[in-house]
Amino acid sequence: MLRLLCLFFGFNLWLCAAGTAPTYLVFPFTNNTGNSGLDWLGEAFSEAAQEALSAANLLTLDRDERQTALSRLKVDPGAVSIATMLRAGEVLGASHLVLGEYSFQGETGSGPLLAVKARIVNLSGRHTQGQTEHQAPLTDFSRMRIRMAWQILSEAEPGRAPAWEQWQTVTPIVRADAVENHIRGLLAADDDEGHRLWAQAARLDESYWPPRYQLARVNWTSANYRAARRWLENFREPQPRYLRAEFLA
Repeated sequence: MLRLLCLFFGFNLWLCAAGTAPTYLVFPFTNNTGNSGLDWLGEAFSEAAQEALSAANLLTLDRDERQTALSRLKVDPGAVSIATMLRAGEVLGASHLVLGEYSFQGETGSGPLLAVKARIVNLSGRHTQGQTEHQAPLTDFSRMRIRMAWQILSEAEPGRAPAWEQWQTVTPIVRADAVENHIRGLLAADDDEGHRLWAQAARLDESYWPPRYQLARVNWTSANYRAARRWLENFREPQPRYLRAEFLA
């Protein structure tokens, strides 16, 4: 009961704060590599940025809310224009959008050089509030992902971003194949396929919590509560889905 009360009052405080505090909506980054097999990178960069903003106690709209807005606008999530992103932000009451793109910029000794750009759009004035970019070999995607998330947070709210050295100590580098399986699970046509991919991601990197959360959610909705609780073991702050995980547990 105490947990439920804390969640209830915490939610109401969130509603009060939402009227004045900045609210961020992050879209998947656009794939300009010419390789559709790398579409999952766009969702991976988006998720990392959203989690970084959430970890800094900023209000963010999650992927489910974004997908709901696009559904209401009758837009294919795989073909979203800038105008649609702006409209979705307005529908969801966001004050800021985070948009990005990535492309190849030649070769390195370690493979293709991936260039990622991101910008933060202030919806009240329809202007770019901040922008950032980073380049690294594709093989260094895992470190590049957390670097871009930190740079986006630094542009969005400079006062809330720790030094890069500190950020690296609190943000573990996750295996790229674990991230890929998790993201492909999110993009899967159904939860059965998602479950297989999330389980694979969880096995590849046991410290990577997003697939564990998804596995708990799927088991919970299937009334497999014991399995859901197992996947929720060791959830701790400051993970953005901490309250949801505690509620399910």
